[in-house]
Amino acid sequence: MKARKRPLGHLDKRKKVTRCQSCLSRRIKCEGGIPCRYCVRNDKDCLPQTVVHGEIKFIAVTEIAPVSSTMPSQLSRQDDDVYLDLFAAFIRRCQFTSGFVSVDSDLISLIYTSPLLHNLAVAIGALEASRRVSCSKTYESRTAQVVAFKSYGRAIAALRSRLTITKALHFEDVLWGSFLLGLFELISETSGERFAQHMLLGMLRLLQLNGPVQSWAYLRRKLVDAFRVLEANRAILFGNGTCLSQPVWLLSQPGITARENIFSDPTEAILVLKIQMASFSKRFFDQIESIPKHRRPFHPAIQALAFGGVVIGQKLTGQH
Repeated sequence: MKARKRPLGHLDKRKKVTRCQSCLSRRIKCEGGIPCRYCVRNDKDCLPQTVVHGEIKFIAVTEIAPVSSTMPSQLSRQDDDVYLDLFAAFIRRCQFTSGFVSVDSDLISLIYTSPLLHNLAVAIGALEASRRVSCSKTYESRTAQVVAFKSYGRAIAALRSRLTITKALHFEDVLWGSFLLGLFELISETSGERFAQHMLLGMLRLLQLNGPVQSWAYLRRKLVDAFRVLEANRAILFGNGTCLSQPVWLLSQPGITARENIFSDPTEAILVLKIQMASFSKRFFDQIESIPKHRRPFHPAIQALAFGGVVIGQKLTGQH
């Protein structure tokens, strides 16, 4: 008798089997049809192999609670440290003067004690971080920008709170905070208008209230020297005058003698010349516009301006 093959399920990928259960357990060849010879000889039931059907499993999908976007305070402190390191690197690249490169180490104590300076340092460092990441990390760049402008806002609030104190205009952190606010505005926008207004109406007014004093402290001297560089460039670019061109301010610098007008530092001579050029440019256009056009060719003020321009030109040529 021909052996009858057991039917397989539609998911069974094995070959069709012909052995019964008894022959399968004995691992012998199943012969003789159903019942097979082994089962007849041993008086056993010749049963086909059991068919195991695949079970259907149902999987329930549940939504996972969203992960909080708030970073732990420990990670936030680490990020602040990174931003402060970037701030220090940025300051070292700002070579306004020869002594400004070491300002980051001079400001450490103030940064960790003054909320105003700490927030400004984080703001500038975060803005630097947003410009250093690659294009593939746009999210990190935007996150750093958010940190920068939030810290900038907190610094503004800290400055306002600080100014409510009597004699706050003479505090070291207020002066440096005002300077760094202007520096942040300079690097955060392209027009430079906010920076110009800040320098003209903010930092310059603070220095005027403090007055030109030759016995300035070491750290404040660095601040004034760096400010004079930025103020000279601002005055030339925007055509505004500056109080730094007044003799009382020029003579307050340690590198110039009042009688001989001689500078011990060549860069100081160039800086003073830029301040004088900005002041002359402002005075030139103001006087020109105040004179009617038909009287300008022979007006004595025009001749005086021409002579002043020649003097400035000779000084400029002498620097080469």
